[in-house]
Amino acid sequence: MKRFGAVLATIVLVLVLSSCLQGVEPHASYDRTSYALSLSSNGVVSDKDWVVNVEKDPGKDFVILNLTDIQLGTSAYLVEFPRIRTMISALVEKVRPDLITMTGDMSYGCGTAIYGMCSFIDSFGIPWAPIYGNHDFENSGMSPVTLAKVLGNYSNCIFKDGPKNLAVDPDYGVEAFGNYVVNIVERKNDGFQVVKSLVFFNSGTNGITDLQMDWYQDCVDSVQRYGKGGVVSSVAFMHIPIYEYRTAALNAYRHWSADLATTYTADAWEPGYEGSFGTWHEGIGYRDGHEGFAEVFKSGGTDLLVCGHNHTNCFCIEYDGLTYLYALKTGPGCYYEEGMEGGTEIRISSEGAFSVQHCFYYDGHGCYYTPQSF
Repeated sequence: MKRFGAVLATIVLVLVLSSCLQGVEPHASYDRTSYALSLSSNGVVSDKDWVVNVEKDPGKDFVILNLTDIQLGTSAYLVEFPRIRTMISALVEKVRPDLITMTGDMSYGCGTAIYGMCSFIDSFGIPWAPIYGNHDFENSGMSPVTLAKVLGNYSNCIFKDGPKNLAVDPDYGVEAFGNYVVNIVERKNDGFQVVKSLVFFNSGTNGITDLQMDWYQDCVDSVQRYGKGGVVSSVAFMHIPIYEYRTAALNAYRHWSADLATTYTADAWEPGYEGSFGTWHEGIGYRDGHEGFAEVFKSGGTDLLVCGHNHTNCFCIEYDGLTYLYALKTGPGCYYEEGMEGGTEIRISSEGAFSVQHCFYYDGHGCYYTPQSF
C-alpha cells in the first residue's frame, strides 16, 4: 500500500511539474558572435549559415526591387492574385532587379496565398530575400518555424533561419527564425570586396528588440574588414519601423497630409528636406519604449532603413545621417490608397552609394517612377 502511495505521489508530482513547465514563458537569449568570409571554388562563402553572399557585376549598379504588404486574405487571393502577378511581372520587367526583397506580410492570414506567392516569385529565377510580417502568421496556420521550412523549399529564395531566440513575441512565443545577412560582393582578380551589407530583421508583431540590435552590431563589426578601406555601409530591412521614423517625419514635412503628387515638389517639405518624397497618411507603427535604435544603426555604418507595415505611408526622408524609407505597398490587399501601388527600386553602386525611387504601377498603363494621373 505504501508503495502504491509513493507511485501515486510521483505521478502527481510529474503532472504538476509538467503543468508548470508548460506555463513557463520562453526567454530570448543571444550569445555574441561574429562571422568570417572567404573565397572558394563556389564563390564567396561564410562560416555562418545565416550569411549569404550575392555577387555583383563590377560594371553595373546592383539593383534591388522591394515588394511589401501584398497581404492577400483568402477571398482576396482568389480575386486579386491574377492582377498581383501582372503587377509584379511589370515591376520586374521595368526594374530588372538582381535581387528581390520582401519586407513582410505576403499574406493576410492565408496559408494558400503564401504558397502561391512564393511559387510565383521563385519562378522569375532571381534571388529573393523575404522577412516576416505580423500578418504572415495571424490565422494562416503557420508558425515562424513552419514558414521557415516553407521558404526553404524554393530554389531561388535565400532566406535563412538565423540565430535562434533573438526575440520573444507575446503572441507567437520565440521568434527564432528570419534574422540574416546578405552581402553584396564584387570579385576582384583573386580576391573580393563587400560593397554593401544587407541586414534582415524579423520584427515579429512588436518590432526590433535590444538583443537583435546586439546581433546587428556583431554583424556589421564582422563585415568591415572586407570593405574598401576597411569600411562597409549597410541597409537594414524590417517590417515594423523604429521610433525614429516618426521623428524624421515630424521634422521633414511642412504638410504631413500632402497628396502624393505634392510630395514630389518642394511644397510639402521644410527647408533642407526638399529631396524627400512620398506620403505620410497614417500613424507610424513603431514599438513603444524603444527609442535610440537610430543611433546604433548610424554608429554601425547603416545609411538606409527600409520598412513596410503602414500601407499609406511611402515616404523617403534623409534625417540626421539616416535615410528612412517606407517601401511602396504592392497591391490592394487589406487597405491601400488609389495610385499608391507598386514596388521600390534601390540601386547600389560599386562604392556602396545608394539611390531610391518608387515604381508606381497603373492598370493598363504599366510602371512609372513618378506619380501619374490617367
